[in-house]
Amino acid sequence: MGLTVRLLVAPFSSGSDIVQFAGFARTIQRHGLCFYNYAAKFYTEKWPYNWPYVYGPVLAYILGLLSQFVSPDYTIYPARYPYVCVSTNWVFAVKLVYIMFDTVVAVLIYTITRKPLLVALYYLNPAVIYTSSIYGMFDQIPLALLLLGLVSLRRKPLLAGSLLAVSLLTKQTILFPVLGVLLTLLVHYRELFSRVLLGFLVGVLVIFSPIIVGCPSSILRLRETVEETSYMWRPSYVSPFMYSLNGLTSILTLVHRKLSIETLWFIQHWYIYTLVLTPLLVLYTLRERDLYLNAALYYLLFTVTYWGINYQYLTPLIGLLAVSLARESRDRVRVLYTMIILYTAVWCFIFPMRWWFYAHIEHPNMTLVELVSLLSLNIHVDEYYVYYSLALTTLEYTTLLVVTLTPLGEVKVQVERAVRVVNYTVYTVKRAVSVVLKFSKLFIHSLLELL
Repeated sequence: MGLTVRLLVAPFSSGSDIVQFAGFARTIQRHGLCFYNYAAKFYTEKWPYNWPYVYGPVLAYILGLLSQFVSPDYTIYPARYPYVCVSTNWVFAVKLVYIMFDTVVAVLIYTITRKPLLVALYYLNPAVIYTSSIYGMFDQIPLALLLLGLVSLRRKPLLAGSLLAVSLLTKQTILFPVLGVLLTLLVHYRELFSRVLLGFLVGVLVIFSPIIVGCPSSILRLRETVEETSYMWRPSYVSPFMYSLNGLTSILTLVHRKLSIETLWFIQHWYIYTLVLTPLLVLYTLRERDLYLNAALYYLLFTVTYWGINYQYLTPLIGLLAVSLARESRDRVRVLYTMIILYTAVWCFIFPMRWWFYAHIEHPNMTLVELVSLLSLNIHVDEYYVYYSLALTTLEYTTLLVVTLTPLGEVKVQVERAVRVVNYTVYTVKRAVSVVLKFSKLFIHSLLELL
């Protein structure tokens, strides 16, 4: 049923990102592996929107490959709002990739948990269907790669490390769980850590090697590219509220608008909340060996503290929490995880989803527009979304604290373990530096002899 619903709605709706991806694909067609040189050239490249390319190379490769089979066509109508319509063939082709990875995630959840109900919590979740098949965003791709890495970690650690790298180079929002997994390996699975880390480095090299070989200039000016596109990540007041899923950012923005009180500092310094909560997660990792539980918790840390959470960012959270439900032993924690999964779906029934069925579609399917309209409350009032996101963030904070708070008697044991881990890390780094220095000396000596 989940696949049927996805295929039914996919060709008839499109969010603005798929439209912009058509512009990215055209640039990739023109400039090939040098696309990063044009990551912020939205005016000269004539993209539909003034949004730069801010993702890893994996998405660019996917868009470039798709554009070889389906033309990334779009038409701009200056007198119309929204002023751009996109080819339904392009929309469907892109979404088929998303749907495929959505299905891979569902299969992986079943492989890990053997519980069809947990698969349903992900695959039939309206939030997940909306992300891949109505709006159209690719967060299920890094999720699938992350889960594949975790599944293969014990038997094929090199492959697992590479998959973690590819996941991160698909979308950087997966950084927190990748760090959580690496920390868990360092603490509990040292025999695997070095091989996974090596695989990770190999994965990074493999993904970037086509660009290094085909267009080294884009690597040399990568720093400039990051600086040119960094404004997209700069913390700011949010607008519109319906797309902001960080309750703290939303309420601070609302206070600023209604009362003219300057609250931007609390949004700009979002990382302080992350740093305050991180020690709790580290203590949790010191006592919890399960890689899936740690990955889910570190991603939850991201969604609860990062200033700009979009709805699609919740798709990996839903998948990771679905897996965690099968591995978590505490009933109260399972209840909280279930509440987050179900509560994320509520947004779909208050947001006017019908908008994406005609906003960028030149010839809308009015039957579907009316049907989707009946399934939603179609609320446009800002305050409702502020309250919704505030409740979600409160639920996430509550969950994080309930999961991680450690009885005082255990803290001493965990601190001692942390000290041992730090000592081991320092020893490993010293050995690595020693080997590099010796190799460098031999290389320089050999070079001097040749000269």
